[in-house]
Amino acid sequence: ELARAHNASPFMVAHAASAALLNVLGAGTDVPLGTVVSGRPDQALTDVVGFFVNSVVLRTDTSGNPAFGELLERVRSADLAAFDHQDVPFDLLVEELQPARSLSRHPLFQVALTWEEDAPALRLADLETEAVLPEDSAKFDLSLAFRDDELLLTYAHDLFERVSAEELGDRLLRLLDQVVADPESRLSGLAVLSAAETAEALDRGRGPVTVSPASSVVGVLRERVAGCPEAVALEWDGGELSYGELLARAESVASGLLAGGVGREQVVPVLMERSVDAVVALLGVLLAGGAYLPVHTAYPKARVEALLERIDAPVVLVDDRWADYGRRVDDVAGAGSQAPHEWPVVLPDQLAYVMFTSGSTGEPKGIGVSHQNVLDLVREPSWGVDADARVLFQAPHAFDGSVYELWLPLLVGARIVVAPPGDWAPAVLHQHKVTHLSVTAGLFRVLAEEAPQALSGLVEVTTGGDVVPAAAVRRVLETCPELVVRTTYGPTEATLCVTGQPWTTDDEPAGQVPLGRPFDNTTLLALDEALRPVPPGVVGELYLAGAGLARGYLGRSDLTASRFVANPCSSGERMYRTGDLVRWTRTGDLLFVGRADAQVKIRGFRVELGEIEAVLAAVDGIAQAAVFLREDQPGEKRIVGYLIPEDGALLDADEIRAELAARLPDYMVPAALLALEAFPLTPNGKVDQKALPAPDYTATSTHRAPRNAQEEILCALFAEILDVPSVGIDDSFFDLGGHSLLATRLTNRIRAALDVQLPVRKVFTSPTVA
Repeated sequence: ELARAHNASPFMVAHAASAALLNVLGAGTDVPLGTVVSGRPDQALTDVVGFFVNSVVLRTDTSGNPAFGELLERVRSADLAAFDHQDVPFDLLVEELQPARSLSRHPLFQVALTWEEDAPALRLADLETEAVLPEDSAKFDLSLAFRDDELLLTYAHDLFERVSAEELGDRLLRLLDQVVADPESRLSGLAVLSAAETAEALDRGRGPVTVSPASSVVGVLRERVAGCPEAVALEWDGGELSYGELLARAESVASGLLAGGVGREQVVPVLMERSVDAVVALLGVLLAGGAYLPVHTAYPKARVEALLERIDAPVVLVDDRWADYGRRVDDVAGAGSQAPHEWPVVLPDQLAYVMFTSGSTGEPKGIGVSHQNVLDLVREPSWGVDADARVLFQAPHAFDGSVYELWLPLLVGARIVVAPPGDWAPAVLHQHKVTHLSVTAGLFRVLAEEAPQALSGLVEVTTGGDVVPAAAVRRVLETCPELVVRTTYGPTEATLCVTGQPWTTDDEPAGQVPLGRPFDNTTLLALDEALRPVPPGVVGELYLAGAGLARGYLGRSDLTASRFVANPCSSGERMYRTGDLVRWTRTGDLLFVGRADAQVKIRGFRVELGEIEAVLAAVDGIAQAAVFLREDQPGEKRIVGYLIPEDGALLDADEIRAELAARLPDYMVPAALLALEAFPLTPNGKVDQKALPAPDYTATSTHRAPRNAQEEILCALFAEILDVPSVGIDDSFFDLGGHSLLATRLTNRIRAALDVQLPVRKVFTSPTVA
């Protein structure tokens, strides 16, 4: 009846429904299905004996969220046009289009569709006949055969489990029921999951529900100090500071800030190297009722100045190196005449800090996090940090890893070990008897490959910020069997992380490391484009809801509204759109698949490639710019820029990189720049990333030979670490594609080969073998 109402055939209804299902399950909006035709369009072939069957591709456009009736009209037109050309041999079509070939996959389409009418019984003299279904291997990944009263699915065993095939069949029939009842239903309104499946999908990502009392970082810390004022809060090379002393020093800074005009939620930039004074400064800002904004001291001055100008704060806290940009902590502390009669009341939902991350428009964006957000993170029961813990403070405090390193130990009464400014050596772990360490996934991989024994003696290592290699986890656990490796996941917008997964020698990751189990009062939602939960195995975009969600972006209500959206699965609740593509396994693990946008992770930092493109396109002489993250060597991600010069312009890659380095952090400066006459394009007009040439980091090598045995060893180590054929003694480590993590690996190799303790910063100040 539905087919007749749209002047279509039942086959076309089956085709439209199958395409709609695949679209809902993540196949995109350009869905090619295949079908089989008799191959006898010419009347002259009617009585010719032979096998003339041909395959026809039915390309289906499901874009624009059409009503099913509209989709059926598109399918009708596409099918009639395809059948008009059914005599074109399929092999000829494949030869003409030259798709990427695979021995295991059928070209041009992988899902086949047939509609079979009941054939009259075959009558032969003195013979009985019956229809027999072939029981050989599947011809396609998936075949859907509609018969008079049944739907037959044939599937490839290496791609589908039986339960998956049965679920596909159930969902297709469920979809058909809906479109027959209401042909004007839009694709986004079709429910392919049953009520039970939907409930299960939502429950899968819910963490335990616990009570988290409303409070503030300031309130909890004061309680902690009252209970253990003599306990050591901070330890460093050459000294210790008790909880009582820390609070007293921070209150002096807070008094000076209040006298300087800092009030409730006033953002106070902190431009300081890692130190005890930096911890005092951050706490002092919170005590005054303000919100601290840590500014990375490795930023180029132009970026620092742009951030400070954007904030326009009454006070900027600095150390001696940055004295020209604000007021030193000691000076601010001395400016406060005395403690106020009554300290400002700090509320749970009050802003605690603002952290800036890369922005796609060319400007960084500031993320505002509340006191309650921090407490929700600290109170997560799975951390395993207690009053006896010694947590290393080594992350730049402009990086949200510092939230774990500072507030978690301070609010549970543990001890912070403050690593020296700049790069820290693994020796500090044993020297200060560190028990808990948090490092980025990139640094964890370097430690696992180069010096896993440095982690012996620790109780737990936490790592995240990017995909953590399973091999690195296994290597660390093999070397340090008593250790717990905890992998985490979460963006800055969710107060560092929302999941955790502990790994021990009894439970090592076999394949891809999952994102981990949700924290208390946190929900992970894998949703499709219509914000419907996706079933296991289907890729969806990850949304986060519940505890830890940041307030939004500082001064960017438009951006906040686009990323922090209403949760359709829970009335009155917000959720954060991460942009990460994920899928659930049937065992309840959540796996990272990729990104829905151009955002990337590089050396633990989140980078919007659009920001680099915007800065690059502003350079004189560049007509167009495109920036991509390449991984030409497994595990080594590098940002590469591609340029089209203006007519007649002569571009110097070194000069351009120097100009970028004056405006962007070092981890955002492309490792290589390549000039092209034009960008290769895909059929839909986008830059074809796969067709872009790989950079040759040795193109400008001097190849000046080593002058002695020591330089010969160093040249070999440079070449090994950078994965290049050879290195001259005047070649810069960074011009050849090096970066901070590779520099750490280089110093480890130098120590092993030459027995020299070389600080990582030496590679930055002296980046050539010579």
